[in-house]
Amino acid sequence: MEIGSSSVQLNVNEVVNGQKLKVRAVRKRNYDHENGTTCHQCRQKRNVFCAACKNPGAGKPCILKFCHMCLKNRYGEIAQEVDLLIDWMCPKCRGICNCSICMKRRGQQPTGHLACKSKARGFNSVSEMLCKESSEGLELNNAADLPIKEHSLEKELVASLSEEPGEENSSAATNTLKDGHVTTKKVKREIKEEIPFPTGIDMKTILDMEFTQEDVGNVLQFLEFCRVFGKALDIKKEDAGAILRALRSGQNTLVVEFQSKLLNLISPDSEIESSPITTSNGNNSWLKVLEELIIASNHVLKEFPVDWLKKGNSGYDDLDFSRKLILLNVICDEALGTPKLRKYIDEQNGIFTEEKKAAKTKVAEAKEKERSLKQKLKDEKAKAIRDEDASEVDEKWFAYAPEQKEEVSKYISSRRQ
Repeated sequence: MEIGSSSVQLNVNEVVNGQKLKVRAVRKRNYDHENGTTCHQCRQKRNVFCAACKNPGAGKPCILKFCHMCLKNRYGEIAQEVDLLIDWMCPKCRGICNCSICMKRRGQQPTGHLACKSKARGFNSVSEMLCKESSEGLELNNAADLPIKEHSLEKELVASLSEEPGEENSSAATNTLKDGHVTTKKVKREIKEEIPFPTGIDMKTILDMEFTQEDVGNVLQFLEFCRVFGKALDIKKEDAGAILRALRSGQNTLVVEFQSKLLNLISPDSEIESSPITTSNGNNSWLKVLEELIIASNHVLKEFPVDWLKKGNSGYDDLDFSRKLILLNVICDEALGTPKLRKYIDEQNGIFTEEKKAAKTKVAEAKEKERSLKQKLKDEKAKAIRDEDASEVDEKWFAYAPEQKEEVSKYISSRRQ
């Protein structure tokens, strides 16, 4: 039996069935890492009574156990009583486990050592105190009372006394208990300076054209559509800017032609006759197709009524720039569901996947090449050192008499060891 320098820990060596077992006694607690029972709360393996969970689960019974101290201090339950219940469920199965692991999994801060604090405040258990303060809208975690550094120092204090870190019910975790209050060193928490959102400049100028703040988003949406699907729709780089300029100046010919091109793609999907769409008024007018498309689609143009469609092209000409821009984006959005653009999207996704795969392959090859070069340099350096050592050896030959055989054998044996 050995007595440690702290006078609180004993190492007891027992011999059972010819085997030497180590049992440590810390403050009247026996820690047996071979035959003890592990508590889910404090994660200590000791020779103490533990209550086993009876929850059958969904075909996978719970195997957790809680020692009598943790159940009493943390949840206000008596282990010997609940162990007799055939349907007793452990705190974890009930969703109220306040151990450090379960708290972190729920995205909460671990409580730390609160057993003495809960009793000092008149609560029967830590769980009761947590529920009470939670109902009052308070932050219930040890970090609210102590900074992280103070909390870590507290854990180091327990580790230095018991060499069993992580005990959540140890009374040695706090400094002293005076007049029913836990005395801890209060340290002011550092408040991080809130970084303000950077002040930018209102974006109103796009392609050397001035737009109102309300129209900027729709303008950028249209330009992005043309950039991404320009190749599929045979749209040149400068066409998007030309359409916007025409839309601003009221020269609607180029705009109507672009919209008619998109409506020709959309009309087969909308079960509208696929006759060539014209820019003039009539049965095959682009406005007629647009009206049927709006009625059949889920788009609701709340910004303006659709009675202007009855006036034909003149009704479209009377619309202001903002409404024409909204209508243009509605047609672009509908075109995204056409087979042509869906096929193009799938092709681009395939190309991106292949490029990503090829890039990963190149990176792997580069790493392998680098590893080979490093190994080659290492081998060459080792060879150079061996050659240098070999060149420095002053080779000599000796002859020994028969009576020196034993002496030579001893020398060779010593060199082989």
